Amino acid sequence: MACRLDPSVSAGARQCACDPLSLFQPPLPWHAKCIQLSGLEQAKLLEELASVDLTTITGLAGALGVLFLAVFLGGDPGLFLDLPSLLLVLGGTAFVVMIKFGAPQLLGALEVAAQAFVYRPEDPARVIARLLELAGLTRHGGLQTLRNQASPNRFMAEGLKLVAEGHAPELLHQTLEKDRLLTLERHEWGQRIILAIAEAAPAMGLVGTLVGLVQMLGNLGDPRSLGPGMAIALLSTFYGVLLAHMVCYPLAEKLRLRAAQQSLMQSLVIDGLLAIQAGQSPRIMQDALQRYLPEGQRRVAPV
Repeated sequence: MACRLDPSVSAGARQCACDPLSLFQPPLPWHAKCIQLSGLEQAKLLEELASVDLTTITGLAGALGVLFLAVFLGGDPGLFLDLPSLLLVLGGTAFVVMIKFGAPQLLGALEVAAQAFVYRPEDPARVIARLLELAGLTRHGGLQTLRNQASPNRFMAEGLKLVAEGHAPELLHQTLEKDRLLTLERHEWGQRIILAIAEAAPAMGLVGTLVGLVQMLGNLGDPRSLGPGMAIALLSTFYGVLLAHMVCYPLAEKLRLRAAQQSLMQSLVIDGLLAIQAGQSPRIMQDALQRYLPEGQRRVAPV
């Protein structure tokens, strides 16, 4: 059955337009439709799926799901919705954080915070294998063979460029170490902003509690005003604690983990490139770089 491209589909998809005889055939299920992806598109799609941190998404969705289930089973879920409390906690928290930080830090924090959900951790064993492979190439063809060599990340690519250009080891270490420290600083700013939100949200919830109590005590003569005042008093604290301890504090810890993982990987690359520049044998490099691996994985490191 011949297929032709269907211009109505989006770029990246290939949809088969079948001959008229296929009209008399039963429709195929959704997973068996004649949709094909090129090899590059499949690799990109798999890479994007592998980059999604399922633990963060599952944990956040599970925590919120348990909360919503408890609220739903306990009675009317509408009792936990109060617009003034939401405005006070969310809006107040946002403006308080804006007072503390500037626009560059806030925009950078969004990019850093995204790594809690979308992140592709590199395998240290594969990075070590690549460094050992590059060390073998330089022993036969010199450091010039490192030009245009593929690298698993931008950090290693910059280091390979410096090594291939023949810069001094001190300059190589100083440049890459500065890059590593600046990366840690960017992660630290992201963590600070997330933690600032976690600190401000309960405080704004407490402010909402005081506002609700003042409204309630100021209208004791009107029984109808007691309910809205009590709702603001309780729900604002509920929203603040929820935002801080169920979202912000866990995300800050995940970002701290991301920073530690990236810093460790960059330290591994720095040591490996310095060893290559010094002309160390792959065997000696392997013994040194394996220390970056957990004890149980060192025996399976590539030779």
